[in-house]
Amino acid sequence: MSGLARLAWRQARHASGRSTLLVAAVAVALFVPLASQVLTLRFDRALRARAASTPLVVGAAGSRFDLTLEALFFRRAERPSVSRELAEELRTDGRALVVPMHLDHTVRQRPLVGTSPEYFEQRGLTCAEGSLPLFVGDLTLGARAAEALGVGVGDRVFSDPPKLYDLSQPAAMELLVVGVLRPSGTPDDGVAFADLRTAWALDGHLHGHAAAEELAAGDPDLVIGTAEGRVALSGALIEERRFEADQRERFHYHGDEASLPLSAILLFPADEEARTILKARINGRRTEQALRPEQVVEDLLAVVFRVKALLDRIAVLLGLSTAALVSLVAALSLRVRARELRTLDLLGAPRGFVARLVLLELGLVLALGAALAGAGAALVGALVPDLVTLL
Repeated sequence: MSGLARLAWRQARHASGRSTLLVAAVAVALFVPLASQVLTLRFDRALRARAASTPLVVGAAGSRFDLTLEALFFRRAERPSVSRELAEELRTDGRALVVPMHLDHTVRQRPLVGTSPEYFEQRGLTCAEGSLPLFVGDLTLGARAAEALGVGVGDRVFSDPPKLYDLSQPAAMELLVVGVLRPSGTPDDGVAFADLRTAWALDGHLHGHAAAEELAAGDPDLVIGTAEGRVALSGALIEERRFEADQRERFHYHGDEASLPLSAILLFPADEEARTILKARINGRRTEQALRPEQVVEDLLAVVFRVKALLDRIAVLLGLSTAALVSLVAALSLRVRARELRTLDLLGAPRGFVARLVLLELGLVLALGAALAGAGAALVGALVPDLVTLL
């Protein structure tokens, strides 16, 4: 270390209070834009990657942002549903792989996603242990959801009741955890997955009980009417609330299964032509819409970057105020050290030595502040979860 640098370092240590104040001010002024840049870039990359992996999203007509955020990021929204009939119609068309989704329920406040096995194939999701949900009542947890809930394969958890104090709504049902997915770094890590029939059972559309004839023979009071080949049962019948292995086949639906509800449908067309045709055909209707998530995300990011631009302006103002503070403290310091600096001249210090010493002291403060801000921004990037997972 040169004599000039040694003097600058010793002066910074001697005036530790002043040096700490200046380093902290510089670090804060630089930390705000650096941290916002790190988080925004991560958010941008993750959001675009998720959107790019889904060619088309189909749902009921309405807010395109709500539909996209619900289908891709499991952000619940009060939206109309579409029918299973639409999914079957698109599957029969043959232009795209059809992945239906049901997103109306939660498990301990974690989204419960009812879907088909094709979803896991398209997202590249595999199990770290156990298996995918194959039967009614099965539950497979994302890695982050399993950790948060503290459950694993073989454990049982209850679904959340749709409306806690509404007795007309279906009660919570006990689900069996059959698998835990490997971490994927996507919103899939934070949710629970089930078969579509499980989601419909939680809706109350599917229900389980023994055969009507068997129930009538065991408890005649449950019978309110009979006809040829039919037995009408009383509403006092207590339906199954658990999906035991020997009870799964009892769950059934009275009515047209084509009318069962879906929150959204993901389409994976074979090529760009098929995507264009499907989008135009669906958007030609009044009750459904087909969206390209990349376009919706582009509009959403435009809003995000407007907010970032505001933060950048605030950071500029903070930087200017910090520069003014550093200048003021440096000027006052020079006045206090006037005799000290005069002594250096009397001792024969080279021309410009004092100016270089002062600039080196300021440079040391700026370097330490910048290093501290950079370390803080890196720490934020490492510790703060991906903002996409918080949508």
